[in-house]
Amino acid sequence: MSRGEPTKTIAHARAAGETALTAHCLGVGCYHQAVKTFEELKLWNDIIFVDVPKHRHFVCTKCGGRNVRVMPIFSRPDEDGLER
Repeated sequence: MSRGEPTKTIAHARAAGETALTAHCLGVGCYHQAVKTFEELKLWNDIIFVDVPKHRHFVCTKCGGRNVRVMPIFSRPDEDGLER
């Protein structure tokens, strides 16, 4: 989403077919990653996507760090290169 457009929410992600996210630890030298589904995290539709760590208080299972960033998992294009 570019400037001037509404901020992406979990509802937007679900409407686009996304069902999970990756949580990335930004701890010094850690960079652990974990995949979590929206259902597993019990995310409601009006949460702003980038604010998920504020609502779920992620803690890295490798280093114990709390500096976490979330990224969407986009669906892969079909063999012809078009998303369906």
